[in-house]
Amino acid sequence: MTSSITTIILIFLISNLSTVGAEEPSAAVKTASITSVDMSEHVKAYGILKPRPDKISTLSLSFSGIVSQVRVRTGQRVKKGEQLAEIIPSPEVKMQYLHAINAMEYAQQQVKRNKQMFKERLATKADVENATKVLKDSQITLNALIERKSNQPQDILFSPIDGVITQLNLVQGQRVQSNDNAMLIASENHIVARVGIDPKDIKRIETDTNVSIKPVFDDSVYINSNITTIDAVINPNTRLIDAMIDIPISYAKNLELGTSIVANFKLADYKSLAVPSAAVLNDANGYFIFSLKERRAHKIYIEKRGEQNSLTAISGDIKEGEKVVVLGNYILRDGMLTRDMK
Repeated sequence: MTSSITTIILIFLISNLSTVGAEEPSAAVKTASITSVDMSEHVKAYGILKPRPDKISTLSLSFSGIVSQVRVRTGQRVKKGEQLAEIIPSPEVKMQYLHAINAMEYAQQQVKRNKQMFKERLATKADVENATKVLKDSQITLNALIERKSNQPQDILFSPIDGVITQLNLVQGQRVQSNDNAMLIASENHIVARVGIDPKDIKRIETDTNVSIKPVFDDSVYINSNITTIDAVINPNTRLIDAMIDIPISYAKNLELGTSIVANFKLADYKSLAVPSAAVLNDANGYFIFSLKERRAHKIYIEKRGEQNSLTAISGDIKEGEKVVVLGNYILRDGMLTRDMK
């Protein structure tokens, strides 16, 4: 009786194991074919829109004094001729101007006196010439002070161009000195993209390399241009090499300084096997794909060459026309059974 029960249990277990083996787990996947396509080699770099260095106007102060009014702020757009700030001259400036007037008036009297004395043979020709020289020097000093607006009750700073205030060094009530840098105004129609390029890519890029630019957060704007300058040293802050790309005026009018951009440098055209970018995964050993043979997934490590239009150029132990998994590949293991995704 006992042996009969044992036999029945063994038969039950064997039948269950067979059932389990027959129901091998499978993963639902979506596939695509490996294709041969024409690709372009690109290098990407990120950067920011900056004013063109040669189109930045520097406003300096004519004399020392006190800032009585500041009408603008950093980042503000200004028009040519717009009032920006007012400076009241210091007492020392006023005193210097009055001394210059007195010196010139005295020099004029001395010239007149020496000429009269020369007629009376009480002065020499050299005396007249020296007095004349002193008068000319006094006139030059006075003209320089007038040119520096020392004769004005205040100095009003006007914008020389249509542009943007990129640096402001004035605060109301501040004491300032002659020739101090008051502010910088950048032309808003003359801008460049400053980008950082990986040093390993720099030898493949030249100053006439074609580049397309777009704002990082705006896919509707695409700008085609060329590199204007490439630095010869690595930027110590970014460990990249800076390059400048000129932005055509037609685009510059609609862009803001400080906009983050991505630059795509086109280097060369080539033919390659490619798969949808979703098919390419990576782990500690590198990039790989899952190809399908008789419904089983096979993990194949590949070399990733570049990306273009949602396709990734690859090379390795692969052939054109092979099926690769593009959806459901994250759960696959090498040799795993698959089924078509419904």
